[in-house]
Order: sequence, then structure tokens, then C-alpha cells
Amino acid sequence: MLTSENNYLYDFTSHTAIVDKGNLPAAKARIKDLELAWDSAEAGLKPRAADDWHVLDKAIDKALAALRTDAPNQADCKAALAVLLKTFSTLQGKV
Repeated sequence: MLTSENNYLYDFTSHTAIVDKGNLPAAKARIKDLELAWDSAEAGLKPRAADDWHVLDKAIDKALAALRTDAPNQADCKAALAVLLKTFSTLQGKV
């Protein structure tokens, strides 16, 4: 399971709370931790359920892209994080 073995996926709501406050630079910095941890765990997670891993990886990539655009938009960032949370919740325990 992603949550029990990889606590970097602990709480997407913390990212959302930062975006809700309009602090997109802080959210961008915060999500970097997720990216680094996710990438470093790929070798252990991906073989368990490659298709599911790719689905979650794409959701993470979209959230990263929303926060890293030249002019991030709060609504776009919030939507991308909502999709990420929903994707993670759907796949929790499968990957």
C-alpha cells in the first residue's frame, strides 16, 4: 500500500490547504517533496501494479505542471490537486 509504506503520500490535503490560501509558491515548493519521494520509490512500487502506477504518476505530473507553469492559476492548481487526491484514494492499497 502506498500509504503504509510511503508516508510521502500522507496528506494531499496539506497541499490543497496551501493552494486554498493562495500561496502557490509554497505549494510548488511543497509538492517537490512528493515528486522526489515518488520518483525514488518507483522501483519498489511500479512492479506491484504498473497500470495503476502510471495512472497515479500522470495525476502527480498534472499537479506538478499546474503548480510549475509560468503563471500558476489557483483554480487550475486546486483542480489538479483534487484529481490527484481522487486518483490516490481510488488506487489506495492497489499499488
